[in-house]
Amino acid sequence: MNSRSEESTRQTISFQLKQQRKALNLSLQALSELSGVSVSMISRTERGEVTPSTTVLSRLVNALGLSFAGLMGSQSSEDIVVIRSGEQPVLEDKQNRFTRTCLSPILPGRGIDVVKVNLGAYSGSGELVAHNLPVEEYIYVLAGSVEVTVGETINLLHTGDSMYYAAKVRHGFYNPADTDCEFLLVIDGKQG
Repeated sequence: MNSRSEESTRQTISFQLKQQRKALNLSLQALSELSGVSVSMISRTERGEVTPSTTVLSRLVNALGLSFAGLMGSQSSEDIVVIRSGEQPVLEDKQNRFTRTCLSPILPGRGIDVVKVNLGAYSGSGELVAHNLPVEEYIYVLAGSVEVTVGETINLLHTGDSMYYAAKVRHGFYNPADTDCEFLLVIDGKQG
């Protein structure tokens, strides 16, 4: 991702987090208590000074009742939505070499997000928090290998393997190989 894309991503995250926090009538302190993220980090993120790690962002979006795609994408009510390659929102955690590309639009009344995930060699997402709402996740490995930790269980998946799990416990992804890993993650956030 180039510096212009990074700046755009950071600004999108800061704007959307602040908007959602205000829409829920939460103070910085209240969001800190809900998410376990420091007031200072939330404030710096909302001002666009930092792009939080995947783990920190996971805690924030969960506390606000959002998804990563919901945070990064724009809503549409169209029957047909095309998102060109250069327009797909990308969230990159450089420290962990973990990149998420949102492939699906945010459609009202639908809770499905499709995300392409890239993990560099020997890298991972860090621990992602359990979702507050009923969320199911499906993985299909496009290339490489990924360890998927759900609670205390670790499952090693290879190219062509798939997996389902209820994301009601802490979970995360780790690439145990010396080559990059790429997989599709379908997140079904049930709507009532």
